[in-house]
Amino acid sequence: MFLVQKRRICSVIELKDGDAFDTKKSEVEKDHLEHFTQKFGTQIPFTTQYYVCCFNQNDKEQIKIGFKNKLNEEHILTGRELCDLLKIDYGKIVRTRQADAESNLRYFLEELIKIEGVREKLIKSLRV
Repeated sequence: MFLVQKRRICSVIELKDGDAFDTKKSEVEKDHLEHFTQKFGTQIPFTTQYYVCCFNQNDKEQIKIGFKNKLNEEHILTGRELCDLLKIDYGKIVRTRQADAESNLRYFLEELIKIEGVREKLIKSLRV
C-alpha cells in the first residue's frame, strides 16, 4: 500500500493480520521494506518511509516482540492507526470482519473436505 500525504511524504505500508513471525522472515521482511523504500524513494520527488501494520494487534510493543525486535516502534502501525491515516472507520472494519468470520470458516471447511483424503482423516479423528 502506498499513502501519499500533502507534505510530500510517501508511506509504504505492509499490512498484516497477525503479529507473530518467524525470526528469519522478520529480518528479511524488514530488509525488503527498507530496500524497496530506499530504491523507490530515489525515483519519486517525495520523502519515503515504511511501516508494518499488524491490523489485529493494538499494542506496538507486542508487534515489536512478534517481529523479534527487528522493527523500531517508529516503523510500526496498529490497525487503528492505519485507519486513522486513511480516514476510515476502524470499528466498522472490525465489526464486518467479525460478522464474516462464521461464513469464512464454513467456506474453508467445505473446501478442505474436498481435498482427497482429508474428509476420511477428519471422520476417523472424530471417532476417537
